[in-house]
Amino acid sequence: MELASAEVVALGDDLRASATQLRKGSVLLLVAAFFGFWTIGALAYAAVEILAFWLPRWGAVLACLGGLALLTLIFALLGRSRLKRLESPMKTVSKRIESHRVWVQDELLPGPDRE
Repeated sequence: MELASAEVVALGDDLRASATQLRKGSVLLLVAAFFGFWTIGALAYAAVEILAFWLPRWGAVLACLGGLALLTLIFALLGRSRLKRLESPMKTVSKRIESHRVWVQDELLPGPDRE
């Protein structure tokens, strides 16, 4: 019974550590997104001004809009792909339980080769 209690505590610690890392990473990404939003706007404006040397202003705006839309699509697809690989907490719990079941079965329970 103490082993099960210890495992529940260890699992809780693992999940808390993951949640803490997720929270810290999310805050940092939110701050980066804030600054990135304004940086991309300034970069787009600079690109429009540079392209306006060779294209009419409306053409420069459309070219930059198309480039930004393409980048948005690429990063959205990459992000979705990465999130699909994220392991759910239930899968983490299931893996831990299964590994302990195998350990108990192999190490603690008598088997034909250990009698």
